[in-house]
Amino acid sequence: HIVRVIGKDDAPGGPDDVEIEGTAFDFERTSSQDGAALTVSYTLKGKTDWLKASETGSYKAEASALDDALMTTLDLNNPFATPDIWGLLGLIIGVLGGVILLVLAVQKVFYAERANSNTDVLRPVGVAKFVILSGLSLSIYSTYWFWRCWRRYRATDGADIMPFWRAVFGVFWFMPLFNVAAAKVPAPPARAVIIGCTVVYVLTSVIAAVGDSAEAPFWQTQLFTLAGTLACVPLVQTVNAANLPENVLAASRFGWMHAMAALFGLMLTVTMLVMV
Repeated sequence: HIVRVIGKDDAPGGPDDVEIEGTAFDFERTSSQDGAALTVSYTLKGKTDWLKASETGSYKAEASALDDALMTTLDLNNPFATPDIWGLLGLIIGVLGGVILLVLAVQKVFYAERANSNTDVLRPVGVAKFVILSGLSLSIYSTYWFWRCWRRYRATDGADIMPFWRAVFGVFWFMPLFNVAAAKVPAPPARAVIIGCTVVYVLTSVIAAVGDSAEAPFWQTQLFTLAGTLACVPLVQTVNAANLPENVLAASRFGWMHAMAALFGLMLTVTMLVMV
């Protein structure tokens, strides 16, 4: 028995080859790909009409294996069924490039702290820069920005905190950071704004995380991630209001690292949208 499936561009990924040398039958399943065509061949040959009583146990196991081998499921929608070399290459470049840039950015922060040349209140950043980099980096940049804010707060206020964990678990520390920023400006946002932004940020973060675990389409989880990024905008504006205008302007500029981060993030986002 031969089954042939023709894909739109590339053939779907075929099942693994199976060979069963049984007591009553021999079975073989093979698959081959030729461009957009996938061919799956099934061969079943009987060996005997009778079984010994001692062979019934083996026969049951072989029949169960045969039943599994005859049921073949092909994923016609997921491009990962037949790996797209260009898509995988884009994914690898985006991830590795982002990791390298993150390491360089963290080292730059450590150098600045040792030089004691930072006069920022928390960490100012341009709103457009924050939204673009966070949106393209799957919110990695926003986590990095939270880490920068908490490190600066520890340095200036002498707080006994662990900035890394406050950044990683940002859903729990979003409102405390907003409260810290609000306390440093003469005209803080209304309490309703702080609470509303916190609720939106927490909900969108949880929904995006659940969507990832439930294998929801990437574009859906990305929409909720972007909504969470936009919920951070009032917080970013409050932090900027606590800083000198020239510091905010300097932190709003795009350097070569930011441009590369945007490029790698765009590559990663487009690859995920196409492949997932």
